Amino acid sequence: MDTNIEYVLQTARQRGVSFIRLWYGDVLGTMKAVAFPVSELEKVIDDGVGFDGSALEAGTRRAEQDVIARPDISTFMVLPWRKDSNVGRMFADIELPDGTPFDGDPRAQLKKVMAKAAGMGFRLQVGSEVEFYLFRELPEAGAPVPLEAGGYYELTPTDVATDFRRNSISFLESLGIPVRSSYHEGGPSQHEIVLEHDDPVVHCDAILTTRMAMKQAAYNLGSYATFMPKPLEGEPGSALHLHLSLFDEHDVNVFHDPDYPDRPLSTIGERFMAGVLTHAAEFTAATSQWINSYTRLADGYEAPNAVNWSRRLSNPLVRVPGHRPGRAGSKRIEFRAPDAGCNPYLVTALTLAAGLRGIEREYSLPPETTDMQPGGRLPHDLREATDKFEGSEFVREVLGDRLVEWFVDNKRRDWDAYSRHVTEFERRHTLPRL
Repeated sequence: MDTNIEYVLQTARQRGVSFIRLWYGDVLGTMKAVAFPVSELEKVIDDGVGFDGSALEAGTRRAEQDVIARPDISTFMVLPWRKDSNVGRMFADIELPDGTPFDGDPRAQLKKVMAKAAGMGFRLQVGSEVEFYLFRELPEAGAPVPLEAGGYYELTPTDVATDFRRNSISFLESLGIPVRSSYHEGGPSQHEIVLEHDDPVVHCDAILTTRMAMKQAAYNLGSYATFMPKPLEGEPGSALHLHLSLFDEHDVNVFHDPDYPDRPLSTIGERFMAGVLTHAAEFTAATSQWINSYTRLADGYEAPNAVNWSRRLSNPLVRVPGHRPGRAGSKRIEFRAPDAGCNPYLVTALTLAAGLRGIEREYSLPPETTDMQPGGRLPHDLREATDKFEGSEFVREVLGDRLVEWFVDNKRRDWDAYSRHVTEFERRHTLPRL
């Protein structure tokens, strides 16, 4: 028997696991699950679990699609927040009945891009900064109430916030997710978890798990954690900054130039970043997939709104960090467009593919932005972003028609509903004038 399978079976028996959930993300990155009793574990490992693949379409369901959820046994963990009834989880790969990967599975599309990178002799490492807010509760109407009014890196003695940090980090460590740091962000009761660099699929699994763990830790303390991009007017939005490095088959960071160690990036790194800059506007709908996302981008607070790069500006689309100049392993780029509510599988797949295209086609990097002069602009709202996404040859090549059409259908539905909604802004600013 495979040692990984034996480990899962043995751990399940030792920990008294009664149920196991297969986790997977739909086209929008919302967590879905199929559960089964532990008595079925060996059968599920062999045969998978059949279900209706239209569940991956999110809010739009065109037709039923028979698919198989195949457990990725390397992801088995016992959920730390179910003390009374041990429940295990594994992420699932979604397959067609003939065993081929289902092209409606975002995780599978990321694997496809990773395979292309491997064919070019490259391996991506990705880390992230996950930002979110804590509120007292989810209100039925009006603005939510933060737990405290702390600022950037501020040490807040509030009991709930202190307990939350301890419990949430404990959850992540129990789930095998390495955390580099955790601290208070710039908004009231806004927090950040910095996740260590890892393989892209492993890291995207960790991001979805982190969202679940943060919400559970908050719930256990009678509060509410949200990854909404801009929950409070006049306060910073919540981002998902991605830190990307590319390594060759000898495990050498190819973003580093050994001949000029103080150079921001090597030629390969510059071409990779040029690819991300060139195609970023085309996949902004994925990095910023909610109507509220564009309030974050428009409002500043270090959120990008132009296509540019810099080492020192606070709000470039792509930043080249310089914490450890000259150290080969630390050379990376920071992609700042994604917000906390994005689907990390789609965003990582598109970002990696854009960088690879930049390398393949030898894109030229534009000059560094050294002051506040704008570059090319990003889409201003979800409708414009969706139009660019739908019409992009690049996006369709990376994700395939099925995922693009599912995504576009969801976003068109969101925009149509929003267009019919009378907002508080309209009542406050227009009603008294007419």
